Amino acid sequence: MRALALVIMAGCYHDKPVVTPIVTPLADLTLSEAAIGPITPTSTATLQALRIAMGSDYVITPINVNNTLRYDISRNGERILDVKADDDGNVDTVRVSSVRVAVAGRPWHVGEPFKDPSILTACECDDDATDRTVCYKKGEHVAVGFKRACDNLDDARQRSVLAGVTIDRLVWSAKPWGDEPTGEAPDPCGAPPPNDD
Repeated sequence: MRALALVIMAGCYHDKPVVTPIVTPLADLTLSEAAIGPITPTSTATLQALRIAMGSDYVITPINVNNTLRYDISRNGERILDVKADDDGNVDTVRVSSVRVAVAGRPWHVGEPFKDPSILTACECDDDATDRTVCYKKGEHVAVGFKRACDNLDDARQRSVLAGVTIDRLVWSAKPWGDEPTGEAPDPCGAPPPNDD
């Protein structure tokens, strides 16, 4: 009789499906190549300008991180964005840390596993911590961030290890990623830059 009870119980047992909670995206905040909500490449990164752009539903708090001015943007106690100003007081980068920010044109979402690292062309260390990595396709404005050391991600084969790694944050840049100046101003007469060898 005991064996029959075990057989009946075993036949009724099954794994419960994993249910992903549904998160309602913020209707006024979508990350795209062109902007992150009302923040565009021409936006000014001042407390007043960000308060006007974001509206009264958001709390904007200025913070100093390693002598760099940033603005923490939250809503109902949830941290949503972190805006970094450039030296001229304009928006430099915007870090998206909330799962509630929708993303246009990419299958990237904070908190989800990353797919298809082959589209990335470069990775670099995060400005604030070497245990965090930011990866992007050169010339685009949206990068993907991971809680992972930034070394050994120099080529496509090395970046393939990012498949399945949880996306920690997304980073929008006012200037395209990978388009940093080389430090040599071009010669107005067309001569090549000097060779330091």
